[in-house]
Amino acid sequence: MKKLLIIFLLLGFFLGVFTSCYIVKRPLSSDFPLLNEVANLINTKYVDEKSEIDLINGLVSSLKDPYSNFYTPEDFQVLKEDLKGEYSGIGVLIGARNNKIEILMVFKNSPAEEAKLPVHSYIVEVDGVNVEGKSVDEVANLVRGKEGTYVNLKVVKDGETLSFKIMRKKIVAETVIYKNISDEIGYIKILTFTDSTPNEIKIAFDNLKNIKGLILDLRDNPGGLLSSLNGVSPYFVPEGTLFYSETKGNRKEFKSPGPGIKIPLVVLVNENTASASEILSGAIKDRKVGILVGQKTYGKGLIQTIFNLSNGYGLVLTTERYLTPNLFALDKKGIEPDVTVEYKVDENEPDMDSQLKKGIEILKEEINKK
Repeated sequence: MKKLLIIFLLLGFFLGVFTSCYIVKRPLSSDFPLLNEVANLINTKYVDEKSEIDLINGLVSSLKDPYSNFYTPEDFQVLKEDLKGEYSGIGVLIGARNNKIEILMVFKNSPAEEAKLPVHSYIVEVDGVNVEGKSVDEVANLVRGKEGTYVNLKVVKDGETLSFKIMRKKIVAETVIYKNISDEIGYIKILTFTDSTPNEIKIAFDNLKNIKGLILDLRDNPGGLLSSLNGVSPYFVPEGTLFYSETKGNRKEFKSPGPGIKIPLVVLVNENTASASEILSGAIKDRKVGILVGQKTYGKGLIQTIFNLSNGYGLVLTTERYLTPNLFALDKKGIEPDVTVEYKVDENEPDMDSQLKKGIEILKEEINKK
């Protein structure tokens, strides 16, 4: 099984840890007198100095929810910029593979492209620091920095060590990749859901003309903004239910306005397909408008709300869970594909793999039925 964790870098920021989000521009209000009483006693009587921030972090940590987080003004600003699809960095997509950090993609018109940083090379050193054994997040933190500053990278490609000095810049990272696999078959990959994704999807469909079938690749897509998903869903899901959300016993239906896709559709998913990308996958499967190929998805069926707090602080809080149109609660379960295929790389065709090959095979069969 492919174990791949994709991360956008500033060289990117991992999008909230598989987050599907609303953004709310108002502070929270609460009425917990006992909690306020205890906080006041800690503030005035506790033997060691504790700040308000310490208490807030402790409160949020007590939820034992990996998706609920309190942010400093600096980190909160980074989060909001990332959800817009804007990055101050070198413009690459990286992942952890075989205990190494691989450069999976170099974005167009980025500092990394200008420096000719090679795709499918492995990062071994950042500013003199050996990254062996470090996680994707740790490497990301080493590479990130302020716009206009430089980062020194050493990468290995085909056994050769290469050095690069790259200036970090403000860039807008693409979230949609598209191409023609053949005259009949189009291919769209959604990397994540940001503000710019719906327009990028429109551009992709405008350029993929006269195709008879489509591969939609949602592998390694960690989710993103629900508002972005709402803008993307009409291209794939016909008019009707997109998903349901539940909070404290209340259920709300969210609908796609349609019209949906009119040609055969195959959706590629894997163990890192999460959150908003699972909502889209689940809707396509339940509404029977496409065939899911690959491996069971991540299983993140929770929705976060982003709250803007006082003095620039922010809070990301799990507020809802979602269900597919058939009322399947996928949290910690994931969505099973219609056709299970283990990921294997084709050594002779670097841009082809076993899941994509199977998807193309199935799509050709569906096109021939028309």
